Amino acid sequence: MFYVLLIATAFFLHFSDRTRVSTPIFYLFSSFVLLVISLRGNGTGLADYDAYIRIYSSIVDWYDVLNPTTHVEIGFRIVSYIGNALNLGGQYIIVVMAVLSFLPVAFLIKKYSPYKMLSILVWFPYVMSMNMQSSRISVAVGFGVLFFICFYKKYRVMSLVCFLLAFSFHISSILLLCTFLTRLKLSILNSIYFILLFLSFIVGFVVILSGVLSLIGLDVFSAKFISYVNSEDYGYPMPVYDPRILISLFMVASITLIKNRVTDPFHLYLFKLFVIGSMIMVVFLDVTILAWRLSYIFLIIGVLVVPIISKYFISFLPRAQKVAYIAFPAMYLVLDLIIAVVAQPFKLFIGAV
Repeated sequence: MFYVLLIATAFFLHFSDRTRVSTPIFYLFSSFVLLVISLRGNGTGLADYDAYIRIYSSIVDWYDVLNPTTHVEIGFRIVSYIGNALNLGGQYIIVVMAVLSFLPVAFLIKKYSPYKMLSILVWFPYVMSMNMQSSRISVAVGFGVLFFICFYKKYRVMSLVCFLLAFSFHISSILLLCTFLTRLKLSILNSIYFILLFLSFIVGFVVILSGVLSLIGLDVFSAKFISYVNSEDYGYPMPVYDPRILISLFMVASITLIKNRVTDPFHLYLFKLFVIGSMIMVVFLDVTILAWRLSYIFLIIGVLVVPIISKYFISFLPRAQKVAYIAFPAMYLVLDLIIAVVAQPFKLFIGAV
């Protein structure tokens, strides 16, 4: 019920987006969400909170940081070592990951989004299923969005730093290299997306990709993919009628519809990132958890793309104004509520950090 109330509040506050109070509302609401993530005593799924606390507690000296058998990436180990060196409690690691994952995306919204509360609504599916659960990949995505901006502005050194920081928290950040696909025309990326979507009905991309990775010597990645495919808990496919697929399809179709009206090169760049994320989701449809988590690396940019597209509809397609103003937030409201209903009840952390 807590998540439902939070989502409903964000939805109704979205209608203040075109008023003078939109920025202070964004600051207040996003600060509250950060507190929720930081002070959680559990997750929206099972066991992740306890696992992070347990792993954090095991990294007490520099040997543990360098130990390759420790089941987390080096960034998590270093942050854990610092916390334990300062004798901070287990909640420290949850707070640090909350801050590192939240602030970059919030900064992105504040700086570039025309409708900030709509951005929050678009962000909520990831807040609940990632920030409130798979925190390491959320930290990686936080650094990833900074990488996107640095890459666009051609800050080469900062791009490399952000990429390495993202990779240090989750190995799947290697997919950020797909950002180079933005060198292609948007029309070409759109065509590739629709071709991949069609082919997903015929072939299993994950098994094919696993075989290719094995052939080129990347057996670690290949084995990981196959383990997910064969897993009883995670090895189920994402159906094409899944709302996450339908929303990404609707958004790519919307991008295709308005692309000829877009003159801002930064907007075109953001649209390309979203299409790349949608392509990744389609490629990994065979395994829902892979499709959702890996596409998240790029689809997080939806916090900008959805409001920007909504504004284009409102500005340049007068007959679609009312539809755009309701349809875009309504889509994400439905997805948010679906995730909220199946989430574990929120539990507040009580104790010394």
